Amino acid sequence: MHARLHDVRTLFPEAEFECVLNIRAFQILEGESLAAAARTHFSALRPGGEAFFDTQNVQGHDRNVLEDALLAAGFFLPGYEAERWYRSALAATGIRFNFILGRPMCPFAQGEEEKAARDRDQEVLESFRLEYEQRGERERTVTESVRSDPATRTATIIYNTG
Repeated sequence: MHARLHDVRTLFPEAEFECVLNIRAFQILEGESLAAAARTHFSALRPGGEAFFDTQNVQGHDRNVLEDALLAAGFFLPGYEAERWYRSALAATGIRFNFILGRPMCPFAQGEEEKAARDRDQEVLESFRLEYEQRGERERTVTESVRSDPATRTATIIYNTG
């Protein structure tokens, strides 16, 4: 096993690693620096390798931007279709929420009327859960097939909240 210090905005001359781990650095990049870093992580991996991107509180549109950069670099993202659908369906409700431990949660409410409205909103958000899980299950078959290809380079975004 070896490690190497490298500027993530410049490509590796050859794929060296089976695994790359990025701890909260990827999420702070924007624009071309983000795209360049995604390409660098991809070029650092041998075919069949996997990159892990540990993020903190990256939700909604910001999460889409990270995923788009990784996809454009050539990575396969397990569960991408179900996750993207879920975030889009939840956002389309117009209900304010944050993901906490992988579940959409409405903000804390005070007073009986606010609590009742929050409970109704939370119920709407939860109504998407079953379809999300079903989509994820259907996508797992495709994921297993793609991941079994020895040329696939996979990126997994580890999503931490607070």
